[in-house]
Amino acid sequence: PSGEWLATSDLSNTFRLWNMAEDGAPVVERLGSSIWHADFSADSSRLLVGSSDRAYEIIYLPEARGAGVRLHHAMIDSSYATGARAPAPIVLATRNMVVTNDAGRAVKVWSVAGAQASAAPRVKSLPGGTQATLSADGKRIAVGTSTGDVRIYAVGAPGGILLGGSSAAETRAGSMGIVYLALSENEQMLASASMDGQVRIWEVVSGTPRDILIVHPDGAAHDLVFTESDRYLISASRREVIVTDVGNGEIVARQRIQANH
Repeated sequence: PSGEWLATSDLSNTFRLWNMAEDGAPVVERLGSSIWHADFSADSSRLLVGSSDRAYEIIYLPEARGAGVRLHHAMIDSSYATGARAPAPIVLATRNMVVTNDAGRAVKVWSVAGAQASAAPRVKSLPGGTQATLSADGKRIAVGTSTGDVRIYAVGAPGGILLGGSSAAETRAGSMGIVYLALSENEQMLASASMDGQVRIWEVVSGTPRDILIVHPDGAAHDLVFTESDRYLISASRREVIVTDVGNGEIVARQRIQANH
């Protein structure tokens, strides 16, 4: 997020971490046997990296050193992991919480001690989840399931997830599984994309859907982005980009794109 670091994974299953302020070789380079997934924390102080055949690892920046912490999650099915919608690890904004998700239909929330601590990470499993996203303040986790449900959880004390009442809102997002979730900048809206090409927008506090339905005829949207002012939602599928006014649901732009694969 800070623009100081770049993480890449190529077709030879090689992961590299680059410091954009330095020339030359990457500061971290690892060869694997499957696709690598990586994500930075919101403050760019750490990187979570892993692949379907190994545990996730936390790398602290700017030293680019490992924390000695391995987060063992269920192995991702290889046929799923090599697909276009392979799940990616997610790092919470708070310094001691990490979220991972995989093709095993479970999302795990880890409470991880600081870089100098030796305590083993604690974990809570949220069954049924295949995709997840989180608020920048680390207080809410949104989870999408393979059956098209979206659940919003409130994060309580370290190591705990508070469920019940308005803190756990379950709603139906589409007739097929959720493939992407995105929170707005003000964290008041959540956008979900399902396999049937539907994109919906939800009120985070209440969990109720807005009267807006966006449909990509060519299939699932693989990317969702709220603009800086949260006025528009940009959704992109394989062959089309749609810009929607989230206030009135009007589609203000629709652009076909060339797909060569």
